[in-house]
Amino acid sequence: MSGEATLAGAHAALPGPEREVLAYAFVSGLGPQEIGDLMGLEAGAVVELRALGLLALGDALWGTRVLAHVKEDAACRRALCSGWGARPARGGCLPAREALARATAAYARWALRRPAPGLRDAVLHAAAGELARRRSQNEVDFVAASEDALVGR
Repeated sequence: MSGEATLAGAHAALPGPEREVLAYAFVSGLGPQEIGDLMGLEAGAVVELRALGLLALGDALWGTRVLAHVKEDAACRRALCSGWGARPARGGCLPAREALARATAAYARWALRRPAPGLRDAVLHAAAGELARRRSQNEVDFVAASEDALVGR
């Protein structure tokens, strides 16, 4: 299996939110605030999903267990999940910082194969429709919950 096929498989195996964040960030070039707005998340949660997704990708590609370590080490997790670029904030554990940088570089090489002109705008347009759908559903859910609370269900 080629390296590209292996990376595609690792990407496909990521949980949905991590996969979505990586696609928005690397393919569409969106930043954490834009992605957060589209996904209904805080920018900090987007940064964390990006870091954890990249570490999971690296673990799958190279047979490491860096993600498990980062999830157990709160200081390391905070340090890795506090920056958007390939170089996380200072204070992170060095092996995890190196794994994050390596996975970022590998993913960027794979994902940034000259996206089609207009892709970013198309993704934003599609995501805006999804955001509107999610907001509408949240309003319906809120009204239903409010009605349930009023009638004591």
